[in-house]
Amino acid sequence: MTTTELTTTAQSTSAQSTITQTSIEQFLYREARYLDDREFEKWLNCYADDVVYWMPTWADDDRLTSDPQREMSLIYYGNKGGLEDRIFRIRTERSSATSLPEPRTSHNITNVEVIERRGDLVDVPPRPSPARAATGHPAGRPPTRR
Repeated sequence: MTTTELTTTAQSTSAQSTITQTSIEQFLYREARYLDDREFEKWLNCYADDVVYWMPTWADDDRLTSDPQREMSLIYYGNKGGLEDRIFRIRTERSSATSLPEPRTSHNITNVEVIERRGDLVDVPPRPSPARAATGHPAGRPPTRR
């Protein structure tokens, strides 16, 4: 996840400009809170202009989609402009992604792992909540009945 805010926080964290596990987790909590509080400008500022915002869907019981250009996705925006457009549609009530009354949400930020470090940038993959351990099925989904 490349972000202006996370980079700025990391630069002030230590003389070595090392992004800590705690600073990454705090950033993720803050990003979720901005959405909950409908502070969309602050939420948008969490993302770089070249962000790819992608939420894959399940291709089958055991595999997430891997190509947003050729397979179905829950959400896919190839850059920040797509996120800005989504916020515009939410604010002007032109989005099918909104409903009234507003749904209650819960954010599960778990298993935060740093995949790669490149100076002040880190790659942190999205992680589903650990529902599999509780249910024995991928991402907490029940088995498919045939």
